[in-house]
Amino acid sequence: DATAATNLKSSTETMITGLTTGIPTTTNIPTNLTETVDNQFGGRVFILRTGTFARQAVEITAYNGTTKTLTVNALTGAPAASDAFVIV
Repeated sequence: DATAATNLKSSTETMITGLTTGIPTTTNIPTNLTETVDNQFGGRVFILRTGTFARQAVEITAYNGTTKTLTVNALTGAPAASDAFVIV
C-alpha cells in the first residue's frame, strides 16, 4: 500500500553506504566515509554487505571524523579493504 511504500522510502533515506579502506581490524574499521563530525554514527548499526564476513551486524561505538574510522563491537573476523557496508 502507499503508506508502507512511503515508510520504506523514509527509512532508507537514513542508511549510509561505504567501503572499508586501509587495514580493518575486528573493532576498528577505516572507511571512505566523508562525514567530519566525531561520533556521528555512534549507536547505529554497521552491517557488512560483501566479503568473508558479509551479513554480520554490530553496533558502532565511536566514529573519528578526522581518520574516518568506525569503532565497533567486535566482528568475528576482520573485513578486507574494499568490503562494502551499510550503516543503519
